[in-house]
Amino acid sequence: MPGFWQAQVALAWSYARPGRERESLEAVGLAKELSSTKSSGQDIHLVHYVEAVALQGLGRRAEAIVAAQPSASARQFLQQLTGESPS
Repeated sequence: MPGFWQAQVALAWSYARPGRERESLEAVGLAKELSSTKSSGQDIHLVHYVEAVALQGLGRRAEAIVAAQPSASARQFLQQLTGESPS
């Protein structure tokens, strides 16, 4: 299912291991590309997590921190789950 972003993020996660981080980032890039054309964008938070894991594995800590930052929709969802008010 190469045309589905979900399959690409699963592939990226399987590559997010020592020595395969670059392959993971390639699959993340394709997942992001596919999700922007076939998804509302609100259900792809896992893509950013996998990207952060791969970047961390490559020693690119600052980029990993940026990639792991939750989107506005993720922050709103977390606030709903926890009952916290926006900060």
